[in-house]
Amino acid sequence: MMKIKKIAHTKIITSHIIPMIILTALISVNLSRAKPAPPPPPPQQEPPPPSPEQIMSELRSALQPLSNAVNTNTGLPPNQHEGILNNLRSVKAKYSSIENGKIAIGKVALEIDELIKKARDIQRWGLVKLGIMAYDVLRPGATSPDGKYARLLERANLMIARPKVEVNGFLQAENDIYIFLTVTDVTTQKTENFKVREGEEFYEPVDPQNKTKKSPQLRVVRVIGDQQSVELLYIPANETWIVPGPKTKG
Repeated sequence: MMKIKKIAHTKIITSHIIPMIILTALISVNLSRAKPAPPPPPPQQEPPPPSPEQIMSELRSALQPLSNAVNTNTGLPPNQHEGILNNLRSVKAKYSSIENGKIAIGKVALEIDELIKKARDIQRWGLVKLGIMAYDVLRPGATSPDGKYARLLERANLMIARPKVEVNGFLQAENDIYIFLTVTDVTTQKTENFKVREGEEFYEPVDPQNKTKKSPQLRVVRVIGDQQSVELLYIPANETWIVPGPKTKG
């Protein structure tokens, strides 16, 4: 009899526990369903724009070969010029539409002004021209006919085209001294030989556009010292320079 009661009691407990377990599970499921979704992640913030100093650093990096050449008074091969200008164009294109880019471009343009002046003072006309073209990248219109650097660019082109002259010797004939010269066209590398006296004009190259001879490009100004060197005038630019003779060639 006691055994039967115990079994009955167990059934009663079990009959109460099972519904409670089911109820608890249902409540848990409902609570999990009712739990609000987590908030979306905050939007990613845009990085701040580069500062004028950072942009200037990139512009200066593009101009570094020109700066080095001017500051060390050395030449820069013409085949490198277009690469420098293309790099500068690329940097400008990245930043010209933002305010900090405009500030940086204006400041670096002033630095190019100084490079152009230095190159002009040391007579590095190839660097003068490159500097002017770089300035025109940052400040378009500088090389137009009425632009800031139109006249200096014209002069730079004239000086770049100045022929190379070598003094080969002298000949004293009564009261005259004849000078033997070799003139080389820097574009075509064509050479011509001349025998001239003080005051004479010479060298009439053919104009590649109309195939006619140009007016004389050179004049002998004077023989210097005891036939040590010769002063020549480059007529298109009205510029004189000294060409050493055989006695003074290094």
